[in-house]
Amino acid sequence: TIYGENLLERELSVDMMKQLVYDMRGTIYKIMDKIQINDILDTELELLQSKNNMEEILNIFIEIYQKICDIVNRQKKNHNVELFESIIKYIKENYNRPELNISLISSNFNLSETYISNFFKEQAGVTLATYLENLRIEEACKLLTETDLSINVVAAKVGYNSDKSFRRAFKRVIGVNPTACSKV
Repeated sequence: TIYGENLLERELSVDMMKQLVYDMRGTIYKIMDKIQINDILDTELELLQSKNNMEEILNIFIEIYQKICDIVNRQKKNHNVELFESIIKYIKENYNRPELNISLISSNFNLSETYISNFFKEQAGVTLATYLENLRIEEACKLLTETDLSINVVAAKVGYNSDKSFRRAFKRVIGVNPTACSKV
């Protein structure tokens, strides 16, 4: 687009083309500073100074912008992985709290409920509520099979306010009543 509009359609003068290249270089330096990737593109930027052919210059710019996009995408992916791992860790540390829900989680991470909901579903492949329910039931199964705790106690230990809601969730997730898994 830049090449077409400025070289073909407008037929910019040589001086104007030099100014355009100068401005585009300045934009790249601003981007590099903003996303903290200084010195990574030095070779390509030095190449720009040695070229006079606009097509060669354009190809170098394309290469530079592609590298910037790759770097930004890697940084975003790394951030997403870190955020997702932090959310999972928070849930695993707090699943036994009955008040744990998307509102509490989003508040803890200073992000909106909508963002957390969409982000979690995108990363985990299931909704946050489903993940939390499955984690609670998984932990309940361990307690029921490895201890002599009553169903009411297990329900409370894994974050359910009532044994009725626990029993419904257990049946929904596992397919059987919790009594079928308990030691007692």
